[in-house]
Amino acid sequence: MFVDTILAYYTLILLFLINLINYMDRFLVSGALSFIKSDFTLSDGEAGALMTAFLIVFMCASPLFGWLGDRYVRKYLIACGIFLWSLAAVGAFFAKNYLQLMVCRALAGIGESSYVTTAPTVIADLIPTARRGRALAFFYLAIPVGSAMGFMLGGWIGAHWGWHYAFLCS
Repeated sequence: MFVDTILAYYTLILLFLINLINYMDRFLVSGALSFIKSDFTLSDGEAGALMTAFLIVFMCASPLFGWLGDRYVRKYLIACGIFLWSLAAVGAFFAKNYLQLMVCRALAGIGESSYVTTAPTVIADLIPTARRGRALAFFYLAIPVGSAMGFMLGGWIGAHWGWHYAFLCS
């Protein structure tokens, strides 16, 4: 019983850290956007489309991963999602033009949607009902913290080493 409890909270901490990186990745673009706009000479609309592409793909893929999470092993869905969004982040680092960056951000939307839809259900399975609210509150604390970190890191890294390097954080 004690080992199960330790494993459950270790898993919660791991899922929190992944969620933190997830939201950092999501907001790196916002922090580095002025550098990306300048590098690719983008209009405001084109710059805004980077986040829009991510969000549209994320929105469309999330129900699919919810359905898959009910039918398949969720830890594998999470692992595949993390792999895809990591691959997309590396792709964004190497992006040489706007279209390549746009495709990488869209792929990140698929990877992140697999994680966001399945991770809370893993927590619900592992944490007893009496402690589940606190566990989920801790897990979701990564949203504002990771978002702020991503925005700050995107701008700071973009200013010091170039926007490409910001994507290596995620």
